[in-house]
Parts: sequence; C-alpha cells; structure tokens
Amino acid sequence: MTNWKDYIDNKFIPTGDFVFTKDKDSTSLTIKHNPTGTSVFFLWPSDNWEKVEDVQFFNDKTKGWSGENGPFDFLDKEKERMDKLLEPVFKTGWISRDIFLFGHHFKSIVHFDNKTKGHGFHYYSSDMGCASILLFPILTILAGLKRIIGLTEKKFIEPISMR
Repeated sequence: MTNWKDYIDNKFIPTGDFVFTKDKDSTSLTIKHNPTGTSVFFLWPSDNWEKVEDVQFFNDKTKGWSGENGPFDFLDKEKERMDKLLEPVFKTGWISRDIFLFGHHFKSIVHFDNKTKGHGFHYYSSDMGCASILLFPILTILAGLKRIIGLTEKKFIEPISMR
C-alpha cells in the first residue's frame, strides 16, 4: 500500500457489497455497506491520498455516529490508528442510545463495542434549534429521567464481519 486510497481499496471488499460516492469536488468519499447500512466518510485535502483530514462512520438506523476523527498521515502508526477507529465497523459493531424529547432527537450516546459500560461518545443534536440551548439544563434532566423510565431507543449496529 502506498496511500490511503490503496488502504480503502484493500479494506472495503468485496466491492460489490459497497456503494462508493465521491463528492463533486473530489475531496470526500462516502462508502456505504449495503447489507448493514453502515457508511464511512473520508475527507482528504489533496488527490495524492497521503493524508486524510477526517474519518467518521454512521448508520441510518440511529442518530449516533463516531464523531470526527483525524487527521491521519499515511504512516504505519496511523494505519494502526485507522484500523482501531474502524474496528466497530468491521469487527465489534457498536451500540447507540438515542434520546428523544418532545418528539425530537436530543442526544445520542455511542459505545464503540457491543457493551454499554463506561463512557461513550455523546452527540447532542440541533433538531430542536435555538430552544435546545435555552432549555439545555432542563432537557438534560429530562433526558436522564427518560433513560430511567426506559424511553430511550437503543440500537446495536452489527459489524460488517457478521454478514
């Protein structure tokens, strides 16, 4: 492998299981795995693929996502870091707990394995607009209560390897 493009070509196989979508400016690539619905997004600054600015993964079944990760230079150490980042996509799967308040997404807590112990990645949505800023303390308390009474949507996103 000589660059991140080679890495992607070797990682996302068989290619028939994926849809590869380049943006019109050729600075990003989204790869969607058809059987699981998981997408991986890559953003790079140049056509030589020696550096990737951002990598993130998500699935349409949930509002949770991996967050922004990067940059990654094309070095052995960075390839290991990329493999670790993509482990939930390919090996372990991940769990997203989506919390909805008043019919709107408020928060997701993502655990990058198949367990919900420990701290996860917290994602706060702007579905509620500016009101979410003003109501943040109240909504945070309500979100905690909502989790206690079991109204949180919890979804396991299976890894590609389980297919």
